[in-house]
Amino acid sequence: MIFEIVYPELISTRKLKVDGSNFDSWKNKIELVLSDLKVDYVLTDPKPTDPTDDSSEEHRELHRKWLSDDSTCRHLMLGAMDDKMFGFSNGYKTTEAMMDALTKLFDTNSLPHRMSLLRKYTQHKMSEETNINDHLIEMGSMVVELERAGLPVPEAMQVAILMNSLPESWQSVMGLIMLMKPDEWSLNSVSRHLGVAGDLMAWKSRNGGEDETSNKKQRKEGGFKGNCFSCGKRGHCQSDCPNKD
Repeated sequence: MIFEIVYPELISTRKLKVDGSNFDSWKNKIELVLSDLKVDYVLTDPKPTDPTDDSSEEHRELHRKWLSDDSTCRHLMLGAMDDKMFGFSNGYKTTEAMMDALTKLFDTNSLPHRMSLLRKYTQHKMSEETNINDHLIEMGSMVVELERAGLPVPEAMQVAILMNSLPESWQSVMGLIMLMKPDEWSLNSVSRHLGVAGDLMAWKSRNGGEDETSNKKQRKEGGFKGNCFSCGKRGHCQSDCPNKD
């Protein structure tokens, strides 16, 4: 189920932030969760009228179910918010009212929201432990968020910001990319070179220590295994030959 995969993330690392910088992605994911539980209809279907003495059992059940599902949606949404957002959102009595208020608050075309997204994108830095492919995906996601907010990022600027986001250990890779021809500085080309470099660095990290240890062990245990060019005897090289002139 989508709920079992997505919601644990929403209540831990992907909560709605107080500045709304992740509102678009949060909204998409919370709507997926509500749809998976088949309770998302309360976002669009109005609350059934309160039952009267003359109401049918079917209407009473419809009213009861709507209230129950709306309560479920509200609690799921509140549980996936930063604590500072809880007080603001908890005052709304229905899921629809809460979502409408949040949408207006974090209007993607508002200047504060655009500034928040732009700051997040331009100041983002890749940590030494992060996989380069994960970093490329994350940077691309932020570009999409900016485009949705009406701030498309030119490709040349995307390349410059991507390069600037790399950690110190990537300086040599950045230097090689700088030596490429200008017509090779497309986002796809730079991303491909970074991906290859990342794979190579990961391979060296996995195998470098093992190879060095193996070579040291061979030198210590076996010494020189070939024949001496001076006397022809096995076990030492010409420079160490006891019979050399």
